[in-house]
Amino acid sequence: MYRGLEGKGAGGSDLGLKVLINISKTYYQMARYSDAQQYFEKARTIDPERAKEYAYLAERGSEGSRAAEGKNPAVDIIFVED
Repeated sequence: MYRGLEGKGAGGSDLGLKVLINISKTYYQMARYSDAQQYFEKARTIDPERAKEYAYLAERGSEGSRAAEGKNPAVDIIFVED
């Protein structure tokens, strides 16, 4: 989905930010921390202030786990409406 947004010139939009954060969260939950960090960094370039809430995605392993403690990934999805 993000590549499609980039192709339309909307990769840096609010929708692009939401998609990147969701991709990053997915990789984080799969313990693919370097992939999570890569997508989080792209999101942070779009809107650093909004990305702060998800800064744990830039951390690896136990550091990020402590930061994410108390978050329920099932309810922490950013929904995207067309």
